[in-house]
Amino acid sequence: KKLQLTAYPSEAEIDPDGTIQGITVRKYAKKTKAIVAVNASPFNYTGLSIFPGRRLVGLHVYQGQRLSPPIKKYAALAFFEDFEGNYKASIFSDQTLVPSQALHAFGGFYTILKQGEIIDFPALSFDSRLAAGVSKDGTTLYLLFTPGIFFGTAGLSFEECAVILSKVGAWEALQFDGGSSAEMTIEGKNIKKTGFRRVANIFAFTLSNDTNFN
Repeated sequence: KKLQLTAYPSEAEIDPDGTIQGITVRKYAKKTKAIVAVNASPFNYTGLSIFPGRRLVGLHVYQGQRLSPPIKKYAALAFFEDFEGNYKASIFSDQTLVPSQALHAFGGFYTILKQGEIIDFPALSFDSRLAAGVSKDGTTLYLLFTPGIFFGTAGLSFEECAVILSKVGAWEALQFDGGSSAEMTIEGKNIKKTGFRRVANIFAFTLSNDTNFN
């Protein structure tokens, strides 16, 4: 069996006005029987009800279809599939540069590691983080979740996330939505223990018989 990439939301899960109801990572992982699932893009709340909708901030490509427009100043993680069903991943510092051939793409915030070099940020802040990195050849994906205040710790800075991802082999990396939105599940177990939030964008890997991810 191989890994199959799946994502939320699909076109059917977005209202005509762009509103998304949202789902927690752990609920999505349970629903799809995901091996690994993480939150991705940031979002804004819509409406004033007790359960407001969400609207994606930045690029979201689902099965080759662009469902949310790109933002130039933010980065994106894009997945491509070859004729044999093998995935490769790339990180783009500018979401508008993600090519139309992308099978899936998930917008984040900023690039934190580019061509092996750690990016400096003038404002130093610490929080729960969810970051993704890719190897130089694009065949290895690295996912980093680090808890913050919910575990009584300060969390990590963008630069510290970049250092960790660089040391394990990432060539480029970006920061996804962090803080209370940051969540990861592995084989059905939540890395995060408290403060689950319904988010607007998730990607996950499930078992398949016909797709490869090296």
